[in-house]
Amino acid sequence: MSAETVRGAIERRYLDIGEGTIGPEELLANGETTQAEIDEFRERLLTDEFYDEVEPDEIVDSCVDGRGTEEVGPSGAGGTFSYVMGDALTHQVMRRPGEKAPSHARRFFRALKNLGKKIGGHDDETHQHGPTCGCGAQDKLDPRDGQPSILKYIIRRANDIRSFLESYGVVVSNTQHHLISQQAQQLHDEEYAMNGADLREVTKEIGGEKSVRTLPGSHKEVFAVLILNPRKKLNRARIHAAYGGRLQAFAINVPALSYGSTLLSASESEADDRFKGALYYNVATTAVLASRGLEILVKN
Repeated sequence: MSAETVRGAIERRYLDIGEGTIGPEELLANGETTQAEIDEFRERLLTDEFYDEVEPDEIVDSCVDGRGTEEVGPSGAGGTFSYVMGDALTHQVMRRPGEKAPSHARRFFRALKNLGKKIGGHDDETHQHGPTCGCGAQDKLDPRDGQPSILKYIIRRANDIRSFLESYGVVVSNTQHHLISQQAQQLHDEEYAMNGADLREVTKEIGGEKSVRTLPGSHKEVFAVLILNPRKKLNRARIHAAYGGRLQAFAINVPALSYGSTLLSASESEADDRFKGALYYNVATTAVLASRGLEILVKN
């Protein structure tokens, strides 16, 4: 399946499977914004105003995170780590038995770098302390301190993730669904996830110091944008200039997730499995972080 088969919804759609707190509710309750301003932002996001051109052979090198005041590349949960999770949740071709996430990511990143691809992720100004880096997609992969876990979300709600994806036209076979569900349980049992700080250091090691951007401020995302056009990416700096950091949007570059999944795969079927694994990870990450009130937008 290619990313182009994903279809957008005409009606307003919300993250009904969300279990997190990021969304418009608190911002409206605190008087930080108004529904009229959110509606205006929505209409602007559906135009080309906040998007830049991107080459279709660029891979994900930035996170879905809506914060930031600089131009970044295509986006996926945890940045380039999305591809690592696509492998981890499927055939684990690039993972050695029992290997933890940082070592797996190091091998994967190095292989992508050898292909001339850019590696990237982020930390932030307020949450990077101790074992955390400030990237929810990495810090919440599978913490053992009672915090929300992305892997445990996949284990609990794999059927809901599949239904969410299929509502946008993504066909997930029974084989793929069962594989991803089983691998999520295996990764949890093997304590695959360590911490976000280690993943940040691996990103810097392979991608260079500038591959990890330090994001300012707090989360103010009120939308998640599924970008289906392989030549568009979200310009967060332009959004920040328009709203001063008061309103933000998550963004997932679906074609870049699809293309990047082909690069280290031995076959078309393996690439498609990895793409589906990456999508499950991206949906689960968004659902762990964001609320049911987060609206999903589709940008063609």
